[in-house]
Amino acid sequence: KGKQNFRFDGHGRDGNSYGQYFEMHGGRAVHEGRKMYPLWTPADIRGVPGGRQVPNSVITAFHLHNSFKTGEEVRNKYLKYAEDIPRAVSAPLSLIHEDIALAVACVHGWKDMGKKRKRLVGGFSAINGPDSTPILYQDGSIRKSMHDHFKNLVAQDEIQYGSANGACESWRCDYCDRDICDMSKIPSYKSPRRHVSASVPVGI
Repeated sequence: KGKQNFRFDGHGRDGNSYGQYFEMHGGRAVHEGRKMYPLWTPADIRGVPGGRQVPNSVITAFHLHNSFKTGEEVRNKYLKYAEDIPRAVSAPLSLIHEDIALAVACVHGWKDMGKKRKRLVGGFSAINGPDSTPILYQDGSIRKSMHDHFKNLVAQDEIQYGSANGACESWRCDYCDRDICDMSKIPSYKSPRRHVSASVPVGI
């Protein structure tokens, strides 16, 4: 507490007073047993050029999220980079965060278990209009290459960590706390031992 939680006014997103940093971020983080200090958050960094996300029916820009070569890189992101989810070292990918749960469900063709973010019925072709998708993904061969890469990443990861169809909202997944999941309550869970130990190449 105290001065370590303050920043100079006008630094960060939207020109907010970062004298209020502790109230905005620190209180929640401390309540959840985490340690956050007045470093810039990803939202701060994205907001510096002046852009902000607002409700709008017209898409004007896309934000490309992290790309990963291996499941271990995915896990490292959720363990160390702003998320701080300790179960990322042991839980199936889809029981770490709703973003990954959605992607894994897509790879397997599983029933959508998401609470806020939902799979689009019909896939990419169901998205209305070329302006609603990044130019990069309008190339079918690139989409297939990236999908195949993530499919291989998931298959390789499940050999070591098992699989499950996650029902998540942000990092809060059913029957999971921050550290561990109660797999006995997750019917879709398959332990690593139930997977065929085959060599699955990971790469584009």
